[in-house]
Amino acid sequence: MKNWLKSFLTPSLEEKLFILTKNKEKLINDINKGKLVFNDNERVIEFATLLTERLNEKFEENNELNPFEMKVLDEFYNGDFRKLSFVLLSTLEGNVVEDLIIFKLIKHGFHLLDGVGYINVDKNFNEPVIEVGIQIL
Repeated sequence: MKNWLKSFLTPSLEEKLFILTKNKEKLINDINKGKLVFNDNERVIEFATLLTERLNEKFEENNELNPFEMKVLDEFYNGDFRKLSFVLLSTLEGNVVEDLIIFKLIKHGFHLLDGVGYINVDKNFNEPVIEVGIQIL
């Protein structure tokens, strides 16, 4: 009985993706209205948009997400997006030490989400992981 109830109450992947899209819209709206403020509001909006687009595209293509994508989706679904640390691919492109930065990101537990960037869902970094002329995190 408990398993049936649990499966009934657990949202489907489609429902989580729908809620992700709504949460992204709310996040952007709250940033634009000044209700939420980040160090770089534009980067947070870009991340939320790319993440939402990529996860929805991946689901449409494969009808599933890999375990890492599911973990990222669950963080956003649960409203814990502030726990995510990320570096957008657009931030890395053209950087002369891009390979070194990627190596350090992976060393610190970041994973690549194609088309978006490197994401860490296990640890939120309050201080920069890497500083190479510009602050990456």
